[in-house]
Amino acid sequence: MASNTTQCFINEKDSSTEYHQKLIEQMDEIENDRDLFLQEFIQHKQNLQEHSLMKQIDQWENDSIVKIKENAEKCRQNFIKSMKKSFRQIDYKLFSFNEQLKQILFILTSQHKFLILG
Repeated sequence: MASNTTQCFINEKDSSTEYHQKLIEQMDEIENDRDLFLQEFIQHKQNLQEHSLMKQIDQWENDSIVKIKENAEKCRQNFIKSMKKSFRQIDYKLFSFNEQLKQILFILTSQHKFLILG
C-alpha cells in the first residue's frame, strides 16, 4: 500500500502533501515578514535625521543655543554696566587729582612769586 506521506524533517513525524503545503505557506509568510522588516530597517538606516530622537536632540540644541545667547547678552550688559560705573569713578578721581594738581601748581607758583618779590 503506497502512502502519500513522508517523514517531516522538522518534527520527524509522518506528513502529507497538505502538511507540506501549509509549511510552504508559513515559510512564504515568514519571508514576507522578513522582507517588510528589512525594508523598514533600511529606511530607518537611511533616514536617521528623521528619527524622533534626532528631532529631540535638534530641539535641545536649539533651546540650548537660545539660552546661551540670552546668558551671553546678560553678561555683556552686566559688563557694560560695570565698566561704565568704573569709568565714572575713574573720571571723578582723575578730575579730583587734576584739581589737586592745579592747586599745588598754584601754591608753588604763588610761593615762587612771593620768594622772588619778597
